[in-house]
Amino acid sequence: MGARGGPGTRGFRRGRGRLTRRTVAVSMLLSAIIGSAFFLLMLAIEGLRPTKFVMWRFQSSYKDVYEKAHRLLEQAGFLDRKDTEVRNLSHGEQRQLEIVLGLASDPKILLLDEPAAGLSSGESTEMAHFLMKLDPKLAILLIEHDMDVVFDVADEISVLHFGEILETGTPEQIKKSQRVQEIYLGTD
Repeated sequence: MGARGGPGTRGFRRGRGRLTRRTVAVSMLLSAIIGSAFFLLMLAIEGLRPTKFVMWRFQSSYKDVYEKAHRLLEQAGFLDRKDTEVRNLSHGEQRQLEIVLGLASDPKILLLDEPAAGLSSGESTEMAHFLMKLDPKLAILLIEHDMDVVFDVADEISVLHFGEILETGTPEQIKKSQRVQEIYLGTD
């Protein structure tokens, strides 16, 4: 069905500048069946527009969408995997691709809730490097328990304890904080 509210568009908020969870889920499903990481990103970008996306047209015929997807993958250092099917990406790479999908809506702030959760230590390190490659003008609010990722990525850290701010400072200040070490880093 088309973009005018048929069964194929229920749950999508097309043309309002929002990328819904359902849009991402459907895009991931379609990509797993028929497409690459690049195609998935094009679907995410197109899902934010009021226009109709016709899957049998050449991807390059959507010039602005094609260029934006290419630019996002390049900025994220993901361009070498653009033609890889999502199901063939590692778990860590799939998590990185989820973040690139979030960038499709041109956010002013990117909210990430434990992006390194469930990743191996090597994948967590790759995630930290990936996050550091993102546009430095993009504000990132990162909630993360893997302190190595936090220390690598953040310019400023606020440590919470029972919902209250325990300490705020640079990564070096947080590492040296006696209160943080006692409560979270296990030193006496």
